[in-house]
Amino acid sequence: MSDFRKLNVWRKGHALALGVHRTATGIRGQSNAALRTQVRAAMSVPTIIVEGCGQESRREFARFLRYATNSASELEVI
Repeated sequence: MSDFRKLNVWRKGHALALGVHRTATGIRGQSNAALRTQVRAAMSVPTIIVEGCGQESRREFARFLRYATNSASELEVI
């Protein structure tokens, strides 16, 4: 696969992860514990894409993109 840094989907996922992380660092209090845990879902999006780039076939890469999409979907619940 190609260099993941050149992929638009990775760039958007990375920007999402950074934005969620910045927002979550300012959240305090027990009532927001569930929201803070969603940071993991946001951080996993670009990570999964990088993992997919290491796969040997386009089919495997597509499978990892589906995983990344599922992680991104978790953020819509909040």
